[in-house]
Amino acid sequence: MRSHQRLFSLDRDCYLAARESITESILLSSGECVVKLHIVTGWLDMLRVALWTCGRPSSSDVFTLLRQICKRTGGLNVPKDDVNDIFLRLYRGGRLDVFRQVCRRAKSMTESKLRRYGVAVHCHLVVYGEERIIASSL
Repeated sequence: MRSHQRLFSLDRDCYLAARESITESILLSSGECVVKLHIVTGWLDMLRVALWTCGRPSSSDVFTLLRQICKRTGGLNVPKDDVNDIFLRLYRGGRLDVFRQVCRRAKSMTESKLRRYGVAVHCHLVVYGEERIIASSL
């Protein structure tokens, strides 16, 4: 929240913490009065949104997603490791382009789920502990 608030200067009451399931929280927070939704979260939850799943994304699902994304962003050499290890490898390798594409996939997936409400969605990936946005769908 703080990393987003520093950039966008929104009031504290504009923010809503996700419940146990981020996808469920997104559906519950959308409605007639919401016209724009900023999703600010870490790697695992961003993957949950991009894959639209409630559970922990499997490494094979993440690998498939990244393989699809990297057709556009250039090759990617990521083993089918634990999902957190994949993040670390990409982060240490400076592959912010891949993170931006994951954010864009999460944005398009969320907008398709909220289509009937006409909500504009922006997704921002943060690194926990650093409190800064490292990638965005903007």
